[in-house]
Amino acid sequence: MTIFNIKIKVHGNPDYGQNPNRTERKELTATTIAELRTKVREWQLQAHCGGGNWGLCSLCKNDKLVGYMSYNGRIWKDKKWNSNTIEINDASLCD
Repeated sequence: MTIFNIKIKVHGNPDYGQNPNRTERKELTATTIAELRTKVREWQLQAHCGGGNWGLCSLCKNDKLVGYMSYNGRIWKDKKWNSNTIEINDASLCD
């Protein structure tokens, strides 16, 4: 069985008077990317987490790093986005 795991890291957003040095971590698991995105979105809403809070969130498939998830649920090959960053499509994760 395939297991997807995300290690979420968020920071306080100074735009909203939050301490940027405050870090919170959350780990979520699921058997599909769709299920994982749903769990992440539910946690974002419960934790009042916005895009300005979102940090580096590594995504693993069966304990192997496969990419990084941005706040909007898109998955990227590289840690830092730039104009050459490659988006990973769901189909390539489900082989």
